[in-house]
Parts: sequence; C-alpha cells; structure tokens
Amino acid sequence: LAAVQAGAQRLVPALEIDQAITQYAGLRSVGSEGDYIIRPAVGCPRLLHVAGIRSTGLSASPAIGDYVTELLRKQGLDVRPRQAPLPGRARLPQPP
Repeated sequence: LAAVQAGAQRLVPALEIDQAITQYAGLRSVGSEGDYIIRPAVGCPRLLHVAGIRSTGLSASPAIGDYVTELLRKQGLDVRPRQAPLPGRARLPQPP
C-alpha cells in the first residue's frame, strides 16, 4: 500500500492520501469485437460465448441470463428451473 501511495503522490502531488478510507482492484474483460459478446461459437454452435461484459454487466446480469437461457433453448437444450435447491442452499423466491 505504501508503494501505491508513493506512486499516486508522484502522479498527483496534491493528493491527500490520509483521506483514503479503502482501496479496490478488479479485472474487466475486454472483447476484441466490442462489449457484450453473447452468441453461439462459429465452429461449435452448442458452445456459447458470453464475454466482454463490463461493469454494467452487474445490472444487466438478469437480462443476460434470460438471453443466454433463450439461446440455449434455441440450441435444443432442455432448460428448466430446478425443482429443489442445491444441498445446503435455500430456494430463491420466484418472481410472480
């Protein structure tokens, strides 16, 4: 952390490090074809690419899940909700 603080202060001398309350780091995928690559693979249509999802993917994840489920159905996969929760997990409430 001290090395990060020193580097940050070299870049922004007026930065007040004592005001920082925490720090975060993360990785985001970057698609060579752009963001939100969600499609069957060209050479293997039963394989789906779900890549290039950036930070907006958190709020988009329910819609992404619905879209991926529909793509899987179109590929002939029998996609149904679980009838029982996985062992050790509570059942999630189902939407009306």
